[in-house]
Amino acid sequence: MRSLGLAAIVVLLGLGLPWRLATAQPAPCIPEQGRIQAGSVCLVAKVFASPEQPGRALAIIVHGDGGAFLSEGYLANMSRLARRIARARPGDGVVFVQRPGYRSALGHSEGRAKTIDDDYTAENVRHMAAAARALRAHWDSSRVVWVGHSGGAALGALALGREPGVAEAAVLAGCPCGSIEQWRAHRNASRGRHGDSLWPNSLSPLEHMDGLHPGLRVVLLTGDRDENTLPRFNEPWVDRARARGVDAQMIILPGLDHGQVAGSAEVVSHTARLMAGAP
Repeated sequence: MRSLGLAAIVVLLGLGLPWRLATAQPAPCIPEQGRIQAGSVCLVAKVFASPEQPGRALAIIVHGDGGAFLSEGYLANMSRLARRIARARPGDGVVFVQRPGYRSALGHSEGRAKTIDDDYTAENVRHMAAAARALRAHWDSSRVVWVGHSGGAALGALALGREPGVAEAAVLAGCPCGSIEQWRAHRNASRGRHGDSLWPNSLSPLEHMDGLHPGLRVVLLTGDRDENTLPRFNEPWVDRARARGVDAQMIILPGLDHGQVAGSAEVVSHTARLMAGAP
């Protein structure tokens, strides 16, 4: 066996092959490989529909909080939402982006996320905004609509406020778009956890609105059975956005709780309307 091994080495050298072990190369961080480069990190990005030609609209779907992990059930719900939007807007693009540090059946997004959440950080806002810009550039899309649920909606509001031009419109479902500290205090109290953290690492969308500009269109959707992100946490954001010339509206959906609002027909219809640029 030893002499056979030496003989094989001689043959390889004689063929001019490099004297080193082959190493597997990572897949390119491009949408065609289910990923997108977002600044210094590579994020999972599942393409449900590619824009048919340059200039077509693009919807970017961003999930809520899950302690750095997306369950199969929640991922399936987000996938159904993406397919419904794609059917409503044939020819336009629809992409689901997995937040930094999250794992799911789709893979692992690079970056940082916490099992206790509290990761609406400046770093993660930059990464998500970079992903949106990279996806826009990849297909030369003229119009981007951010579609976020819960934490994904909060990151959308933060991206709009801190990264001007990241999107032309947004549909924010079940969004904690006001003061994160007040929202977390409410959540802790409702669970009898008065001593729990108020998420000191997360940014409050209400405090980061300088990037909002006239012409931006935002729809906030909240279910009237949502005991998580209550309307009172979003009303100040909507008022301040309107004062900056933003076409912002908040709509209360009857009979829906925090999770159900993400898959509502209203998310699909408002997203399709904003992708079309319709009033």
